[in-house]
Amino acid sequence: MSYGVAVGKGDVAEISKYLTEGLEGLHTSSVYKNVSKIGDEDVVLQIFERYYHRNKERASLTVLISGKDDEVRVEVAASGGGGGMLFRISLGAHDDFASRAGELLQARDFKIISSSSRN
Repeated sequence: MSYGVAVGKGDVAEISKYLTEGLEGLHTSSVYKNVSKIGDEDVVLQIFERYYHRNKERASLTVLISGKDDEVRVEVAASGGGGGMLFRISLGAHDDFASRAGELLQARDFKIISSSSRN
């Protein structure tokens, strides 16, 4: 699993749309999206799924976007990518997925404040 947290400026709905446009495409789709308000914060929970033909792996990326005013926090967690019933050996599909989200956020001047990767 790969995990990361980024903070930056913007609107929660706008950042959600930006990430969706940047992540969707060839072999990637948004499979779930929930928009809500918790107290005075806007919150969007999205799940993306990607299929990698080169190694026949499927990975998921869960994105939680929250914020108020123009302060936005984005948390991403990528998982999957392992194959086999007994040994779930990943060839890095989930790391690629999380890295792509991080690159998109950094292009919008978001600062990565935490990240980790575990197979």
